[in-house]
Amino acid sequence: MSRNAYRVIRIITAKNPTFNMSYDEELVSILEESANIFDSLNSYGNGIFDILEDEFKEVKEKIEELIDGLESTKTNKPENKEKAKCYRKVLAEMERVIKKEGYISYQIY
Repeated sequence: MSRNAYRVIRIITAKNPTFNMSYDEELVSILEESANIFDSLNSYGNGIFDILEDEFKEVKEKIEELIDGLESTKTNKPENKEKAKCYRKVLAEMERVIKKEGYISYQIY
């Protein structure tokens, strides 16, 4: 079996985490279904995964459905509004980076 290693020249990370995988089960579920994120993580759930432009179309549709569901609840709880706002920020970041680069990478540790 052969293994190739590549030197990482630069990793740029955001000042704050974009989302918390421990708490955002809906978002993680969408990413797992659409982008198969866990295929590129190690057995501890750490690593870097990419969302490619063609995968993003499905991810975007599902996140928008999730946002609509949170905003259209009859009780309209403040935490649902806040969660929808956070998902909207994640989606905007994804769109911006994917439009520029053609993919977006997330590091999980």
